[in-house]
Amino acid sequence: MKNMMIGVDLAKAVFQVHGALRTGEVQFRKKLTRKQFPAFMAQQEPSMVIFEACGSAHFWVHEMEALGHEVQLIEPPRLYRRAKLSENCLLWNIESKEPRSLIRP
Repeated sequence: MKNMMIGVDLAKAVFQVHGALRTGEVQFRKKLTRKQFPAFMAQQEPSMVIFEACGSAHFWVHEMEALGHEVQLIEPPRLYRRAKLSENCLLWNIESKEPRSLIRP
């Protein structure tokens, strides 16, 4: 089983990437450009990668699966309710120990 979870907040130019163990212990927090992101993920051990479900997420799902990562998508409306519209709501949800609403593409 993959011990690391990597949450990615997709944006136009800069992605927020947070890595945490399944116990909730934060391993890293990074800001990566679109060009840096695939290279960074290729260096990571196979992990659970979590995206908010959106149009560009489906492209990245295929890219991450090709690198050997397991990918989950989080339903946006439930995510926003839990995080109360915080700026890093996806990453907050990943680092918390609450159950998550996961969907598949």
